[in-house]
Amino acid sequence: MNIIPELKQYKMDTEAFNSKKDCWKEMSEDYILKLIEMRNSEKYRIFYDVIDEMLKNGCRLEQEAFIY
Repeated sequence: MNIIPELKQYKMDTEAFNSKKDCWKEMSEDYILKLIEMRNSEKYRIFYDVIDEMLKNGCRLEQEAFIY
Protein backbone atom coordinates (compact mmCIF):
# COMPACT_ATOMS: atom_id res chain seq x y z
CA MET A 1 0.00 0.00 0.00
CA ASN A 2 1.31 3.43 -0.95
CA ILE A 3 -0.35 5.89 1.43
CA ILE A 4 1.51 9.04 0.30
CA PRO A 5 2.73 8.38 -3.24
CA GLU A 6 4.00 11.88 -4.01
CA LEU A 7 5.78 12.76 -0.77
CA LYS A 8 8.45 15.40 -1.29
CA GLN A 9 11.36 16.35 0.95
CA TYR A 10 10.99 19.50 3.02
CA LYS A 11 14.08 21.49 3.94
CA MET A 12 16.38 18.49 3.64
CA ASP A 13 19.39 20.12 2.05
CA THR A 14 22.75 21.21 3.43
CA GLU A 15 21.72 24.87 3.76
CA ALA A 16 18.67 23.99 5.87
CA PHE A 17 20.64 21.42 7.88
CA ASN A 18 23.37 23.93 8.73
CA SER A 19 20.87 26.67 9.55
CA LYS A 20 19.60 24.68 12.55
CA LYS A 21 22.87 23.75 14.27
CA ASP A 22 21.29 24.62 17.61
CA CYS A 23 18.86 21.71 17.09
CA TRP A 24 21.37 19.07 15.99
CA LYS A 25 21.34 15.77 17.83
CA GLU A 26 24.08 13.21 18.17
CA MET A 27 23.76 10.12 15.98
CA SER A 28 23.95 6.57 17.27
CA GLU A 29 26.16 4.03 15.55
CA ASP A 30 23.03 2.35 14.13
CA TYR A 31 21.85 5.67 12.69
CA ILE A 32 25.26 6.25 11.09
CA LEU A 33 25.19 2.78 9.52
CA LYS A 34 21.71 3.42 8.11
CA LEU A 35 22.88 6.70 6.60
CA ILE A 36 25.87 4.98 5.01
CA GLU A 37 23.52 2.37 3.56
CA MET A 38 21.28 5.12 2.18
CA ARG A 39 24.32 6.94 0.76
CA ASN A 40 25.22 3.83 -1.16
CA SER A 41 21.75 3.50 -2.68
CA GLU A 42 20.79 5.25 -5.91
CA LYS A 43 17.26 5.51 -4.48
CA TYR A 44 18.45 8.28 -2.10
CA ARG A 45 20.56 10.20 -4.62
CA ILE A 46 18.55 13.38 -4.04
CA PHE A 47 19.74 13.34 -0.41
CA TYR A 48 23.45 12.59 -0.96
CA ASP A 49 24.59 16.13 -0.14
CA VAL A 50 22.75 16.33 3.17
CA ILE A 51 23.67 12.75 4.09
CA ASP A 52 27.33 13.61 3.49
CA GLU A 53 26.97 16.73 5.65
CA MET A 54 25.33 14.74 8.45
CA LEU A 55 28.07 12.12 8.37
CA LYS A 56 30.79 14.79 8.29
CA ASN A 57 29.35 16.50 11.38
CA GLY A 58 28.17 13.36 13.18
CA CYS A 59 24.78 14.97 13.78
CA ARG A 60 21.19 14.58 12.70
CA LEU A 61 18.29 17.00 12.56
CA GLU A 62 14.61 16.27 13.05
CA GLN A 63 12.26 17.99 10.61
CA GLU A 64 10.23 19.25 13.55
CA ALA A 65 13.02 21.79 14.11
CA PHE A 66 11.59 23.78 11.21
CA ILE A 67 8.09 24.23 12.64
CA TYR A 68 8.98 26.34 15.65
